[in-house]
Amino acid sequence: PGFQRGGEARTVEAGPGVGELRLRVSDAGTGKPTFCRVNVVGSDGNYYQPAQNYLTKYNMVGKWPKTGWGNREGKAPWRYYGRFFYFWGEGSVQVPAGPVRIEVWKGSEYTPQVVNGTVVAGESLGVSVEVANGLELPGEGYYSGDSHLHFERQTDLDDQTVFDLLEAEDVHYGMILAYNEPAGPYDGTMSVMASPQYRGLGPKSTLKRNGYTITSGQEYRSGTYGHLNLYGRSELVLKGEKRDANNWPLYGTLGRETQGEGGYAWYAHGGYAQAIYADFVQGDINAVELLQFGIYRGIGLGDWYHILNTGYAFPCIGASDFPACRKMSDCLTYVQLSKEEVAQGDEGMRAWLKGAAEGRSFVSTGPAILLEVEGKKPGGKIESAGPVTVNVRMRVRSEIAPVSTIQLIGNGEVVEEWEVGIENRVGKWIELTKSVPVEKSMWIAGRAFSTRVEKKGEEKGGDVILGDAESHTNPVIVEIGGKAPYVAKSLDAIVAKLDGQIAIHRGRQFAEKSQVLTYFERSRDMLLKIRELGGLPAGEKPWEFLADRVDAHFDPTRRAHNEEELKAYLKPVPPLPVGEAQKKIEISPGFELQLVAAEPDVLDPVAAAIDERGGLYVAEMRDYPYFPKEGEKPLGTIRLLRDTDGDGRMDKSTVFAEELLWAAGIAPWKGGVYVTAPPDIWYFQDTDGDDRADVKRKVFTGFGKKNQQAMLNNLKIGLDHKIYGATAHNGGEVVHAERPGTEALKLTGHDFRFEPNSEALESISGTIQFGNSFDDWGNRFLCSESD
Repeated sequence: PGFQRGGEARTVEAGPGVGELRLRVSDAGTGKPTFCRVNVVGSDGNYYQPAQNYLTKYNMVGKWPKTGWGNREGKAPWRYYGRFFYFWGEGSVQVPAGPVRIEVWKGSEYTPQVVNGTVVAGESLGVSVEVANGLELPGEGYYSGDSHLHFERQTDLDDQTVFDLLEAEDVHYGMILAYNEPAGPYDGTMSVMASPQYRGLGPKSTLKRNGYTITSGQEYRSGTYGHLNLYGRSELVLKGEKRDANNWPLYGTLGRETQGEGGYAWYAHGGYAQAIYADFVQGDINAVELLQFGIYRGIGLGDWYHILNTGYAFPCIGASDFPACRKMSDCLTYVQLSKEEVAQGDEGMRAWLKGAAEGRSFVSTGPAILLEVEGKKPGGKIESAGPVTVNVRMRVRSEIAPVSTIQLIGNGEVVEEWEVGIENRVGKWIELTKSVPVEKSMWIAGRAFSTRVEKKGEEKGGDVILGDAESHTNPVIVEIGGKAPYVAKSLDAIVAKLDGQIAIHRGRQFAEKSQVLTYFERSRDMLLKIRELGGLPAGEKPWEFLADRVDAHFDPTRRAHNEEELKAYLKPVPPLPVGEAQKKIEISPGFELQLVAAEPDVLDPVAAAIDERGGLYVAEMRDYPYFPKEGEKPLGTIRLLRDTDGDGRMDKSTVFAEELLWAAGIAPWKGGVYVTAPPDIWYFQDTDGDDRADVKRKVFTGFGKKNQQAMLNNLKIGLDHKIYGATAHNGGEVVHAERPGTEALKLTGHDFRFEPNSEALESISGTIQFGNSFDDWGNRFLCSESD
């Protein structure tokens, strides 16, 4: 206020018209000098810096990425920062003679201080400033952390510099990330990383100083899937390997791998609204870095709310992405920790990460927002057998930017909104209570923020709403009747976003395309299972609950691919030699696997049966899944194999019957065989001993053949001496082919049996519907639509 233009960062040497400002900044709690952030505004409106300052590199006086770090244009929070420098508590600055304003800041919890004075040319002005923690969030059990910082860690001096900056911004936990630049090309070698972490990764890199803790991790970056932040790993992803991260591996794989090491994985930058829609479903990532640059990035608040509405308690994180921001740690996550956890050094860092992954937190660009629902804090759950009314308490306070609006959110909708009076927007605790009736399962969260409108002419796009302050809790979940929160339209919204990602990857060409699509489609199947069930049960890990149900009923026939994709995916795989293939088959102890027949003596076998003389009849479905072309015969064959020398290996192969459509079932009977070949069942017999059928009777006809995967099949002789068969989906209206005028037997939805002596056909009604196979031992049927 009072200045007409933005000042520049400057230094000036002692001389005519220049005086000295001697500054001491102390912490009111200890009385000792403290690291902090300072603006010294001279009489000309410019910002004056110490001539010698080892922290100058981090002063954020440029315009990133054009002229160095700092004050990134077009990014929030939009509040005033000035051209600051970091300060260790005692020192001096040369400034032009005249009025001077000193502004002292220390993170988000300390109350900013402004002191005005006058500097006389050639003289020194001593100024002492005391800063106090107005929020005292550790006293409330909340500890700040910035999980997205980029510094090089090579020496002990590097580490001490990071600690100095964390103290200046009062950030208790800092996670320093190496990353591959540019995003996409990847080399798992630390020396080629940006902001390399030469002091190790994970627990071995964790250090603590004066209540502040740092650890090193990795930001794994691609242009197609997003950026993935990994914590707790002992080594880089794909150490020593070179890959195109735009294609492979799947981020879900890296997340699972990291979790397996006891670490955590979450998407940076709101996931960029990319692969996150698949990965959260399978539980392969722990959270999403949502609040950044003062806004909700990537998937935004809207899709985060939608994810919570699917029944996933999927936490959000706040982090700064320093130095690509306006100020280091201008967005933070505050996690609930016990004093015992805080005191444990490396374990304290683990506890902070664990708490963030469990949603025991709120995110903020400054304001504190403390939520309790029936005494439960974020990350907590309340269980009730039926509808219940819960008491909500929220406390909000901001030291550095005004809060104008507070909202209570339930299942993504505003339950209540309060406008804050001007006199209470800064530096005062605001306490709000609300009784909320909960008819069905609901997640409840709080939000506090302020905005301002920047007036722009129509030629510049009109007015723009800018955020000065923002905070949001993770939810408390109220579970009614053993159900997780569920909103059908939210699930549909997420499925639509996932479909958009699937379409993108279908349009790309890369070697691992089929694996990526399979993973994404599996996530889609899991989401659709939630829709089918009408929501998730409470008390379950969604990805484990859904995997048991989706994997058990996986149906690849539902997939829709174009011909080019199918050709690429279904490239022939060279067969193994018979001996190698035999070794691949696992058998139970005490049993032996012997080869009976192989190509070229038999081709495309799908069913077989041995008759009373030891002949092996084999159905060869060489035409599947095609109908014969016009004017051509079908290719299905029944082959008769015999062992003429008694060594157990078939050495004689004869085509017994041919020109059959989709031959898939054989049942020997009185020197011949019944054979399924839709739309018919045939009886073939050799009467002259040449192993070729000379008796060819069409016994039944009328079985359906519209679906090659649901055809007539699987003839078995039952213990009642009747022959049983499966019609599958095709069913049919079947008549005896040799008895004209007989009434057709409708088999759609049922299987069948017939007595071979009389060939009287009957439906097995009410026993099995849409069966495709059964067990003939005792006529116990196995229901299956797809096997």
